[in-house]
Amino acid sequence: MRRRSSANGTDSSGNMILGFKYWNFAFPTLITDGSSVPGDFIAATSGTVSFGSGAAPITAYGTTAAVWNDPASMNAWSAPWAILLPVPLPLATVTTGVSNDSFTISVPNGTQAVTVNVNSTSGSATLVYQVDRTDGILTISPVDIGSGTGLMTFTNAVSAGTPVKVYGIPQSDGTLTAYVVSYFTGTMPAM
Repeated sequence: MRRRSSANGTDSSGNMILGFKYWNFAFPTLITDGSSVPGDFIAATSGTVSFGSGAAPITAYGTTAAVWNDPASMNAWSAPWAILLPVPLPLATVTTGVSNDSFTISVPNGTQAVTVNVNSTSGSATLVYQVDRTDGILTISPVDIGSGTGLMTFTNAVSAGTPVKVYGIPQSDGTLTAYVVSYFTGTMPAM
């Protein structure tokens, strides 16, 4: 990480950022910075999603542009920023449908369900796609869950037994914050 006293760009309000900063993929306007960032970053990246024995645990990962011997860290590596990337989960099955912007899923060989949280706030909503294969024709339709109609469509479609593909960031409480959710209709994909 970069020293707290090192200049590192500006935030969305134009204020100088000192030290390390990070953000979730595709949300650079929602930068986490300031004096609490080391603890916040550890909390944001220490999450593990576990589907139980038989299924591999899912951990957070990201990317950075580490620099050797920059003014902030003489004779050492310095990471001025990091971007947390959405982790692709295996094809999953919904175990409980959408309620209060969350649902649960299970994966093959897993012994427990995991909670997936979605964001339905307009402008920063989780990306949702309906993938339909009927009579050999594949149709992919975006569903805007930032709108009331889109959220209702998503809520009605994602019920127990629905196959889903989720990309998200594991949280320290064992849940997953979804970045992308694709749900399947028509001829189901192979598990």
